[in-house]
Amino acid sequence: MRVLISYILLLAAFICKAQEKETKIIKDINSDGVNDTLRWKYDGGSGFGGNYYALVNGKSKEKFELDTWGCFCMSWITVPIPPALLKAQNKTFLSALKKQILPVVRKIPDPSLSWIFNAMSSRDTSRTKHFDLSFKMPLLWVSDTSNFQEHYALELGSQDFYKYYYSDGESLDPAELKKTSGWLIFNGYYYGVNRKNLKPVDSSGTIKVFTTPHAVILKKENKFAYAFVTDNRTTGAPDKLRWNSIKTAKLAGNYLIIHRSVPGDVYILNIESGALARLEIDVFIKSDIIGSTHLDIRGDKEYKSFAMSELFSELDKL
Repeated sequence: MRVLISYILLLAAFICKAQEKETKIIKDINSDGVNDTLRWKYDGGSGFGGNYYALVNGKSKEKFELDTWGCFCMSWITVPIPPALLKAQNKTFLSALKKQILPVVRKIPDPSLSWIFNAMSSRDTSRTKHFDLSFKMPLLWVSDTSNFQEHYALELGSQDFYKYYYSDGESLDPAELKKTSGWLIFNGYYYGVNRKNLKPVDSSGTIKVFTTPHAVILKKENKFAYAFVTDNRTTGAPDKLRWNSIKTAKLAGNYLIIHRSVPGDVYILNIESGALARLEIDVFIKSDIIGSTHLDIRGDKEYKSFAMSELFSELDKL
């Protein structure tokens, strides 16, 4: 037992040391004849993590600091750019940090991130008889699946950065934030249509339904559309996105019923209108049965049955 405990402690120390390992580049980045220093290191725990970057001007000793710290429940993070780094004389420093920090840069979001942005703008927490959260956003059908990119960044001006900025640590002052530009780094490999684990789960007529660990994707003839995306800021997400959230999705006529295993909830989508709503259920779902007329929900000790025609009618009135 003592040997095992010693091994665990040594392993923990090794992991901590690996997390704190610093990488450093020393060279004349801005071509002023004096070496500059760019260093970075990863730090994190069970629920959060990211890289800390510091670039020091060798001549003036001015320091520029950025980090990619965030929650493992988030598929995207925002990185504010220090205003001083945007000055003309620091253009080469900005380029060096971009090269080190960012994946490929896109000009527009891919369909999965577009779904999240649209959900953010249309999110409605008003309660109805059966629903406690709703969205209304027509599905975006695309024929070119190369648009479903899995890992990229967007460069955002102050107007857009202000809308999407989120911090798990010390937040920027609102007045300062409105003047801040930055980057959005999207880890869309949780959602991508090209993943090997894209799973067919249902079909009816011309529509086929696929799931990934955190998304539901529809295919109609030769076009694809995201029907649902798990997102911490809109639909809620598990504490870590390595835990799957989508359990299954099933067609019911012109509607799609989506069951998530974490936290265990049900969404209903009108495929034509884009209306989407979460069924208000006060039990942890053990199983659901989608029959021809009713949706039956079973918990540990409870059972609830909903007439689907009533749910669909209520959804269409939102």
